[in-house]
Amino acid sequence: MPKTARKPVQQAPQRQPKLFVYTRFSSAKQADGDSLRRQMAYARRWADENGYVVDESLTMADAGLSAFTGDHVRRGALGIFLAAIREKGFVQPNDVLLIESLDRLSRREPVDAQRQFSDIIDSGVMIVTANDGQRYSRELLRENPSPLFLALATMIRSHEESATKSKRITAAARAQCERWIAGDHSGYVSVGRDPFWVRRISGSRRFELVPEAVRVVRALIKHFRAGVSPHRALEMIAESGMTVPPGLSNAGRAYATIGSRVLLGERTVAVDGTDYTLAGYYPAVATELQFAELEHLRAARGRRGGKSAVVPLFTGARISFCGTCGSAVASQNVMGRSRQADGRPQDGHRRAVCTGSTAVPRCPAGSISIVPVERALLAYCSDQYALDSLVQGQDVSGPVAGRLARAREAVAKLEREISNLNHAIAEAAGQGLTLQSVIASIAQREDQLAIERKKVAAFDSELAVVRQMPLPASADAWVKLTAGVHALDPDARRDARRLVLDTFQRIEIHMHGFHPVAEGETPSIGLVLVSKAGVSRRLEIDRRSGEFLSGTEAERKAVQAARAKLRPAKAAA
Repeated sequence: MPKTARKPVQQAPQRQPKLFVYTRFSSAKQADGDSLRRQMAYARRWADENGYVVDESLTMADAGLSAFTGDHVRRGALGIFLAAIREKGFVQPNDVLLIESLDRLSRREPVDAQRQFSDIIDSGVMIVTANDGQRYSRELLRENPSPLFLALATMIRSHEESATKSKRITAAARAQCERWIAGDHSGYVSVGRDPFWVRRISGSRRFELVPEAVRVVRALIKHFRAGVSPHRALEMIAESGMTVPPGLSNAGRAYATIGSRVLLGERTVAVDGTDYTLAGYYPAVATELQFAELEHLRAARGRRGGKSAVVPLFTGARISFCGTCGSAVASQNVMGRSRQADGRPQDGHRRAVCTGSTAVPRCPAGSISIVPVERALLAYCSDQYALDSLVQGQDVSGPVAGRLARAREAVAKLEREISNLNHAIAEAAGQGLTLQSVIASIAQREDQLAIERKKVAAFDSELAVVRQMPLPASADAWVKLTAGVHALDPDARRDARRLVLDTFQRIEIHMHGFHPVAEGETPSIGLVLVSKAGVSRRLEIDRRSGEFLSGTEAERKAVQAARAKLRPAKAAA
């Protein structure tokens, strides 16, 4: 048989080696100079002379990121380049990394700088320095290792220069902070960044507010206090025509801004492991009472109901619990089911779910429709008699003050125990204890101490708020919201949620009632409502309609009936 001719194998075109340019500036101002233009011109000339192509897609520049702390690797473009080397695809052996000088690459301790330098050349990438034209690659250094000594000397010198500069800056910042705290308010602490709503007064070391930015911050605070989530608050600010500054580019930054004491004009400066708090450093945007209220709202996690399609009235705020196992009760909107004519979810598809139902051992409570619970809660609070029995004449601040006192006692106790354990370290051997066990005990108590101190701060904020709160909302306020709540209007439900969280500290749901029922009978739903004043009410409601079956509501009706009978007798008298 005649032999068939083989087709020649087509080889992939050989990839032309690439040259990548990396520049770093100690500050953003330095980036405005001519250095980058000169370096790019050198890079193109070097690439043409040596058969390389400059890769414009990964031309890298880090402005204001420190090579001394390694920020340019952790958060900057150099870190992206090093990751591209590790991925073995985009950057390949025989490619070139061009830098102005070795100190642009790293100013960390020589051991760390040398390791980073070695990782790059070990990958097959050559380093070229534009200031002296020196080339560093594994092959070249194998033939002539002398440039390696030059590179190491440069790394040592660069680190020492940065370390000396860092010490000077640290000493100056510490002195500035200490002078400020001592009452000398003429100094400007030249470390860190200032908030976006202030600016330096020209020719002065003082600050003034930026009116446009302050309007945005105060609008954010207003929306947050009204129960709007940070995400929705930013949307509302943009919809109102105000420009959202970069400092509030997302909900996370907005939430952090609301919780920052910079709003009070304070500045916290961390200097070599020590935090200095400078009161009155900036003009204040909020008062102490306003900030305490913000802290209280932040502590009530989930108070605003987030971005949920249906704003929950009481779940997601750490006040609703399962009466069977004590786990939190969450709300669940079952998606993908049929809807009502107006597009609202079917009532039966909005559920209150015990989160312990998925735990081990599993709670048998399961879930129920949340609608009857909402109806009962609104009906109860819409009755002035019932509402007064919960809140009127009670010292709302009392329970908070009690919790604050207990938290302070816990802090004092833990501090005493830690102090005693510190003294016991020297005597550990004599008491038959190991040094490790004493240290472990101290660490455990210090962790608990941090938790208790956070509680003290939270209760302090809550106490400041509740002592300034007006009288609890009247039943009329609840009545006005009822129709909107049942219609799933977001604004009405958000307002009702705030009333619920201002009125109750705990809502306990017994999903199968308080008592067992005979087989075939439909159980009721049991509710235990505990107000902020510490008053508890026990209610039993119909599983479908939410109507009251027994408990306080039945007692109230009996009292009203008795009063009605007395009125004719009084009139006759």
